[in-house]
Amino acid sequence: MDKFREGLPYENLPQTIKDAITVTMSFGVSHLWVDALCIVQDSDDDKAQEMSRMGDIYEQAHFTITAARAKMVEEGFLHSRSIAGERGFRIPYLCAGGDLGSVVFWTGRGNSEAEPTETRAWCFQESILSSRVLYFGTHNSKWLCAETRKQNSEPLYDGWIGDSNLNLKTAKNRHLVYGVEWTTMADSEAFYHGWRDLLQYYSVMEAGQQQDRLLAISAVAKKIGGIAGDRYSAGIWMNMPINSLTWVSYSDEAKRLTDYFIPSWSWASMSEEVGLESCTPLEEFSIQHLQLKSQIPGDDFSAPIEAQMKLQTLTFQAHVRREEDGRDFLWDLAAGQAVDGQLCLDVAINSTAREISHGEELLVAFVARRTALVLKRCSDKLTFRRIGICILMGNQEQTLEFKEATVA
Repeated sequence: MDKFREGLPYENLPQTIKDAITVTMSFGVSHLWVDALCIVQDSDDDKAQEMSRMGDIYEQAHFTITAARAKMVEEGFLHSRSIAGERGFRIPYLCAGGDLGSVVFWTGRGNSEAEPTETRAWCFQESILSSRVLYFGTHNSKWLCAETRKQNSEPLYDGWIGDSNLNLKTAKNRHLVYGVEWTTMADSEAFYHGWRDLLQYYSVMEAGQQQDRLLAISAVAKKIGGIAGDRYSAGIWMNMPINSLTWVSYSDEAKRLTDYFIPSWSWASMSEEVGLESCTPLEEFSIQHLQLKSQIPGDDFSAPIEAQMKLQTLTFQAHVRREEDGRDFLWDLAAGQAVDGQLCLDVAINSTAREISHGEELLVAFVARRTALVLKRCSDKLTFRRIGICILMGNQEQTLEFKEATVA
């Protein structure tokens, strides 16, 4: 560490970092922040402290260099681009300033041809929070300015895409294309829709470690929370608890993340895509107590170490049965009838990672008028953990009990 503070052996640096140094010097900027070098990688404490500052680093930097085309750090991003002969060609072009450049004519690329950085969770925050981005892609380079993106009312067309895939791509990541209108986040409706869209796009991205699932979006959450005046606890917004709790796991391949502690009621406990459901409040539902211990004391945006939530609401006992057509449903034990609703398990019951079996007794706890958490009792018999939600369809009456439940 002391030796590296005096200087880094340039010849030993990976090519991507060497290229970043070249770009930085060409702009006349004297300092370059590289996460792999500026964060002590084998220190959990240093990682936690530095990650809590990531939002400020992105926002206050002159610009962020995104090496989108680099699949590995050894690859670099300033090497010449190759154009497949069967798909396009390059011709010389004399620029207005007298420099000789080139123009590429190409048939375009499909929506599935994502850049390596488009699937990495840690690249999400730099796209959202950076004031300016110098983007080096596989086929082109782009200069993205937050102020310019915000002022554009027309779609920002990528010259490489000329088909309907553009509309689909832009709809999914419009906040990355146009930037986020942060000032509107003080409005509760804009806050919900903005967070919902960001979360659904982010949740399909790949995190290096399971713990990163929460951390790699924490700087975005911190900025939103500061504007909205809301408290964020392991993925839950305290001014929007119902919509925060009623997320749905969209993938049949989903599994619960268990390598690090993430509470079961948090969307971040799932490995695959999730989405938020819009719900009507229920007067009888309340969060009586939320206990959260974070890696950095007092910082709810850092990694959770312990978490429990005590709910008070209407509940009923049930278990899961299976129809002849293979559909799983809830059976109300007290009423002796099927629950008229859609059961959305976090992990598919036929998955090798399943969390329950058919016939196992469960607690169904309402958090909204027609939406309830489906909970399984933990081994200590005192707490529960979430295994899914149920969206009730009709006006069927359950035999309800008003009770408290602690969910971990």
